Amino acid sequence: MLKRTLVASLVGFGTLAMLLAGGFQIAHSCPFCTTISLTFSEEIDAATVAVFAKMVEAPAKPKTEEPASGLDVAPPVCKLQVLKVLKGGDLISPGKVFEAVYFGDAPVGSEFFVKAIDPPKLLWSSPTLLTDRVKKYLLAAMKLPKEGPDRLAFFQGYLEDKEEMLNRDAYDEFAKVPYSGIRDLKEKMDHDKVLGWVTNPEIPASRRRLYFTMLSVCGTKQDVPALEAMLRSPERKQKTGLDALISCYLMLRGPEGMSLVEDLFIKNKKAEYVDTYAAVMALRFQGQESTQLPKERILEAFRLMLDRPDLADLVIPDLARWQDWSVMDRLVELFKKADDSTNWIRMPVVNFLRACPEPKAKAYLKELAAIDPETIKRAAMFFPLGDAAAGMGTAVPAAAATSGRPAKPLTDGSAVKGVKTENSKAKDSTPGSGQTAPVGAPKLKSSYYAPVPAAANSQASANSGDRVRVADAGGASAPAPHSVLSPDSPWFYVLTGGLAVMLVMIRRTTHYWAAARS
Repeated sequence: MLKRTLVASLVGFGTLAMLLAGGFQIAHSCPFCTTISLTFSEEIDAATVAVFAKMVEAPAKPKTEEPASGLDVAPPVCKLQVLKVLKGGDLISPGKVFEAVYFGDAPVGSEFFVKAIDPPKLLWSSPTLLTDRVKKYLLAAMKLPKEGPDRLAFFQGYLEDKEEMLNRDAYDEFAKVPYSGIRDLKEKMDHDKVLGWVTNPEIPASRRRLYFTMLSVCGTKQDVPALEAMLRSPERKQKTGLDALISCYLMLRGPEGMSLVEDLFIKNKKAEYVDTYAAVMALRFQGQESTQLPKERILEAFRLMLDRPDLADLVIPDLARWQDWSVMDRLVELFKKADDSTNWIRMPVVNFLRACPEPKAKAYLKELAAIDPETIKRAAMFFPLGDAAAGMGTAVPAAAATSGRPAKPLTDGSAVKGVKTENSKAKDSTPGSGQTAPVGAPKLKSSYYAPVPAAANSQASANSGDRVRVADAGGASAPAPHSVLSPDSPWFYVLTGGLAVMLVMIRRTTHYWAAARS
């Protein structure tokens, strides 16, 4: 139980850190991938000036071997001469000499990639040492289309490249592309090379996840035995990137593969928490991005998780999102039986009932309020029901409020009707919605439970959290950047709710450590 609490705390802090590092913007990308850094293309786009330059004067060496003390020590500065202007030709020209802070030890004559911002007195970045291959790569990348299979086909040639800089940049180019973009590359994928990568346990987890995602697109039934062997392997290395591995296996095996996944990770109470969590993420992705598995078959697996009360909170939001109200009685029973080791299940149960349109749910809420009024109050405080996605182009269901995760549009166009809550007074302004909003929640334009256009879509990531996507005028899926600091953003509630959850996790961790030491 301590391990689960620690993992959950780390996941919470990691998610918050990514939100902060990402400038509070939501983006859509490869479902199981995590970008390492900005790509060269993104760096050039963000810069005012970008050049290839040659070092003409190295930084001055310190006069003494003793380390300098104090904060007023001047940083090492080198002089560079512009060889080729990649961007910003109106601000700088070849032959121009400039200074930049450089901490490396490359000799005079070495060539670098350097960027600058803030004209007219340009502020230069630290230079990046170039090789001939990196120069050729950068020049070719700048000529590529901004998106599409032709762009990815170029970067595919540099995946697992011997030069780490190129390998990393090519991976990041793939990691920022949505699953639909990876699917479009199918005809240009090198199947044998991808299969070799996924069967190599020495490849880092982040890149292996990408390769499993690629294999799920270009793989065949003949690849299934190799994937099944990895799933059954007792060696942890073989199961690196397990969420993407499970998803790939199910894409190629189909519904017949569900039994193995359930036996290994869902029903198996000895399965490690991280493995079960990976299975849930893989199934969630299948339910949202693929039609390979029927939704009812995925829900059947999620219902099995209710036999494991300590982990049931992982799937309750999904049961609400896909409107499986048949489990209502079981969830209420779990709420009533919850003890100190499973009391975190109570909040998701309350939010499930708040999202449910059936009259019985309202009656259950009154009954549970008598048992644990504090949880009912916290649910209304941290997860207010309202159109958090107002103004984002499409309405989204309230099921996401069951966990504080961002809402996901339903892909089948079905709707969840509004539900009045005990803590509600302010009426939704949408005619006929019948929804009420909790006191203090912003009054919004449209119902949080309104039907979703069939064109709307969404995806989930096991590393950066779930992402919101909306349909553009042509019916195509497009990213929906939105400031999480705005109350109109679903991420506003994720952030505030996430902070609350993390505080609970810290408290629980402290409790377990104290118990372990006593």
